[in-house]
Amino acid sequence: MTQSDNTKLATVEEDNQQRSFVAMRRKVLGALAIGVVASACSSTEDALETANSQIPGTSSPSTSAGTSSTAQAVVNATGPELDLVNLPVSADPATVPLVVGSDTQGAAGAQGAPASSSNATAQSSASGSTATGASAAASDGDVMTVTDTAAQPAANADAGTAMTSEDTIVAGAGGSGTVDASSSAAPVDTTPAAPATPVTPKPSAAPDVLLANRVTFGVTPAVLAEISRLGGGGFIEDQLRRTGPDSAVEKRLGSYNLLRLNSKQVFEATRGSGKLAPFFQQMTHSNIIRATYSKNQLFENMCHLWMDHFNAGVIAEGGKRYHMVEYQEKVIRPNAMGSFRDLLKATANAPAMLVYLDNDDSNANSPQGVNENYGRELLELHTLGIDRSGKQVYTEADVRSASLAMSGWSVAKRRKDANFGQFVFNSKFHHTGGISLLNGAWTRGGTSGKATGESLLSFLATHPSTARHVAYKICRRFVSDSPSEALVNSTAAVFLQNDTQIVPTLRHVLNSAEFAASAGMKIRRPFEHMVATFRALNANLPNDPGSKGANRLRATLRSMDHEPWYWPQPDGYPDAAADWLTTDGISNRWTTAALTARNKIPDITMSYDSFKPSSGTVGDLINGLSQRFGIGAPTPAIASAIATATRLEVGTAAASLSNEQLADVIALVIAHPIFQTR
Repeated sequence: MTQSDNTKLATVEEDNQQRSFVAMRRKVLGALAIGVVASACSSTEDALETANSQIPGTSSPSTSAGTSSTAQAVVNATGPELDLVNLPVSADPATVPLVVGSDTQGAAGAQGAPASSSNATAQSSASGSTATGASAAASDGDVMTVTDTAAQPAANADAGTAMTSEDTIVAGAGGSGTVDASSSAAPVDTTPAAPATPVTPKPSAAPDVLLANRVTFGVTPAVLAEISRLGGGGFIEDQLRRTGPDSAVEKRLGSYNLLRLNSKQVFEATRGSGKLAPFFQQMTHSNIIRATYSKNQLFENMCHLWMDHFNAGVIAEGGKRYHMVEYQEKVIRPNAMGSFRDLLKATANAPAMLVYLDNDDSNANSPQGVNENYGRELLELHTLGIDRSGKQVYTEADVRSASLAMSGWSVAKRRKDANFGQFVFNSKFHHTGGISLLNGAWTRGGTSGKATGESLLSFLATHPSTARHVAYKICRRFVSDSPSEALVNSTAAVFLQNDTQIVPTLRHVLNSAEFAASAGMKIRRPFEHMVATFRALNANLPNDPGSKGANRLRATLRSMDHEPWYWPQPDGYPDAAADWLTTDGISNRWTTAALTARNKIPDITMSYDSFKPSSGTVGDLINGLSQRFGIGAPTPAIASAIATATRLEVGTAAASLSNEQLADVIALVIAHPIFQTR
C-alpha cells in the first residue's frame, strides 16, 4: 500500500469516526436542541423559564476562602484545571484551585425588564445580596478584599469617571502638490490605562456564570475563581481598567509580521501569486488567539463589537485588502475602550473605510457629483441610526450634506508615493459651499477644508440620537436582543454625561438590574461558540497561523459565515439569535466542539489530565463537567442519556474511564443546548 493510500485510508477512518460520533450526539440531543436554544434566547418570560432553571444561581459571590459545594463537586468530578490564560506563555502553567462564587443552585431569574415608553425614566438599578470590593484600582497581583455581604442597592444611572484618552490619528506621511496629507501619527500606546481616580466597585447582582459568559468569551474555572475572589463588581472594574491588549498574548503573536505593517508594506508583502495566504491566516488566527487567551476579555469583546459597528468589508469585496491590517490594529483596537468620538474620527480617517464606501473617489466638483455611500452609512449606521420603530432624525438632504462635508477625505493611490495607502485630504474634491444638517442644527460655519468634516464628526458623536443608537448596540450585545427602552435611554444619558467615553457607559450596563436578570438571553455566534469551546476545554491552539489546524479553523468559521471581517455589507455581522439559530449552524458548532474534545482537529490538543476524575461516578463527572462549562446541573434524564450514549452506567466509577470514553462524555456534555447561549 502506498503512502498516498495510507493517507486516504486515515482520512476515511477519521471521517467515519466523525460521522459515528455525530450520529450518536444527534441521537441523544438532536430532538432537544433547537427548542431549548430558541427558548433560551427568547425575550418572553415563559420561554426563558426552562433554560434559566439550568443556569447557576443568582446568589452573591462567596466571601469564604474555602471552596463552595458546587465548586467542590466540579473539582471532585474533573480534577484541577490548568490556568487557561497563562497556558500560551508558560511552559509550566500553574494549576488554579476552582472556587465558584455561589453555594446555591437556583434559577437565574432571567426575565428582562418590561419595555417602557420613550419618555420612561432613564434609570436602571440593581440590588441583591452581594459582596463589595474595597477598590477597583488594584494591580494584577492585588486582592480586592471583600468587606460586606449585606444586600445593598446599586446606584441608579452611574455617570462614572470620565477617562482621559488621546486622539489616535490614522494618517500618512506628508504629501505634495494639491493633495495635502495629514501628519504621521505617533506610535499607539497600548498600555491599559487605569481610571483617572479609583472607582469603588458596585455590588453586582449578576450570577457569576452570567458575568463570565458575557464579559468574557467563555466560562473557565480560572475566571469563576477570579469573580469569586474579587466579587462581581470587582471583576467588572478589573475588566474595565484593562483598556488595551494583553501584553503576554501580543508577545505570542510576535511572529505575525503583517500585523505591524502599514498598508503600503502589507501591499508589497502580499503582492504576487500565492502571497495573500499569510494575510488571511494572520488576520483570522490573531483574532482567535486573542479571544481565547487574553486576560483582557472585555476589551477583546469590545473590539469585536466595533468591528461590526464600523464594518469595512473590503476583504469580502475582494480588493484593497491590504488596508485591513491598519484598520484592525491602529483604528479599531486602540480606540475600543476610549471615547466614541475618537473612534468615529479614527474610522473616518481610515483608508479601509474610505475605500470600502467609495469616499476616496468622491469628487463634489465633478460632473458625477459627490458619492453618497459614506455619508449615508455615517448617519445610518455609525452615528444617528434608525430606531427600532424605523424612525430616523435625518433626511435624504442630510445624507447629501454629510457627503459634501466629507468630500475630499481620500487615500493616496500612487504606488510610488511614500504615503501610498494612507489618508490624504484632496482639496480639489472638496465642496466649498454652504452645508447644513438637521434643519441647521449643524452648519459648516467658519470652517473650511478638512476641518468641516471634523466639525461634523464631533457634532454627530455627541448627538442624542447617536447616544441612543450606540447605547442600543452595547445593550443588545451585553444584555439581550431586545433591551428595554429604559435601559437604552439611561445608558445613552451616561454616554453623553461622560463625553462619549466607553468605559463608564459599559460600567452602567454591566451593573444594571436588566443585565443581572438576562441569563439565557443571548446566543453564541459561531466565532464565540468556537472560542468558548476552546476556553472550556483548555485547548492548546497552534501558534503558527499557517498550520493545518489554524487553516482548518479559518475554513470552519468561513463555512459558518462568521470569519472576522468577512461580512460584505456595511452593517456588520448580525447580533441577534434569529440570524444564527439554524439546524445546520448549531450542528456545525457541535461538530467543532466534539472534534476538539476528541483531539481530532490537527495541531489542536486538550489534555485529559485536567479532566480526569480521581473519585466519584460517571454521574458525578457529568454533573461536574456541566457546571464547569457554565451549563448548570443536568437533569437526571440528560445525565442518563449521556451515559447510555457512551455505553456507560451513571454509577460507573469515573476514574476507570479511558481517555476515549472521557472524550465522549466531555463532547456530549458540551453539546448541551445551554452551551449555545452566553
